[in-house]
Amino acid sequence: MKNKISIVIPFHKDVKLLEKCLSGISNSSFNEYEIIVVNDTSKDLSHLKNEFDFKELSIPETNVSKARNKGVKEAENDIILFIDEDVVVKEHTIKKIYESFENEDIDGLQPTYTTESYYKNFASRFKNYYLHFRFWLNPSEFISSSDTFCFAVKKDAFESVSGFDEDFFASYTCEDEDLGHRLNDNGYKIKLDENIQAMHVKKETVFSLLEMEFGTGRSMSHQFLTKKLSSDSNRTMQISQNDIGTMLPILASIFFIYGFFLSLILNRLYLSAFSFLAFSVLNYKFLYFLSRFEKISFLIFSIFMHFSGLFFASLGSLFGISDFLKS
Repeated sequence: MKNKISIVIPFHKDVKLLEKCLSGISNSSFNEYEIIVVNDTSKDLSHLKNEFDFKELSIPETNVSKARNKGVKEAENDIILFIDEDVVVKEHTIKKIYESFENEDIDGLQPTYTTESYYKNFASRFKNYYLHFRFWLNPSEFISSSDTFCFAVKKDAFESVSGFDEDFFASYTCEDEDLGHRLNDNGYKIKLDENIQAMHVKKETVFSLLEMEFGTGRSMSHQFLTKKLSSDSNRTMQISQNDIGTMLPILASIFFIYGFFLSLILNRLYLSAFSFLAFSVLNYKFLYFLSRFEKISFLIFSIFMHFSGLFFASLGSLFGISDFLKS
């Protein structure tokens, strides 16, 4: 019998994370779904099949876009739910997603991250808060982007925009934002619902966060230049007013980050102090958001973490520009 939702999970390397993900789905209050796991490694998942009911597909390379696209091709249902291997849905998440598509005129649905973290170390909590904060910033019910850590979309809408762009394979990032932009550009409505949530369960370190920021900056700058200068207008990345409103404080923050380091080199400590203070003021919304959940010590560490993260993202952007010029 045909189910109501097809859940597509791209599996990269961590079997324990995948087990947590599948366990969350199996404990859901909604059970009319099929699960498709697309394995881009040679790791054996047969022991998980003894506990969970899922169809396993494989691809011969690490490419999350190809993995998700292949999963959708094999999907039997009209609603596709993408869930990453390091994400655990809450008990009623899938049920709420299905009911939203049944009761509302929408083409895509974006849940948010929970504010609580699975792991309690600083880096894991910081990332979880920041991921939730990005959604908290959005002022409207409908959005022009998507984050496929947990994202549902009608299969016909997904296929009409040719799915994920498989050129985004290099750094395992940005492909989901690009999908959301193309859905929005083609008139499809993506609803953001903060009452539907899922939890990120990967343990992070300061090093992994900085590595991620560097990779994201590198991928985004390279892909942005590639698509902006492409002769195929259908592949052009779109920038909404909301994106611009988000980007301007980030660009200003990066300006003050480099001002901070330049002032140190020139031994102008008062300018360094001013630059860091200006950076903190520009990011007051993030600090305010954190203050709802954490003590002042966490906020202090967080502003330094955010400062370092944007610095590494800007360095990654320079490498992305270099990659583009060499290609």
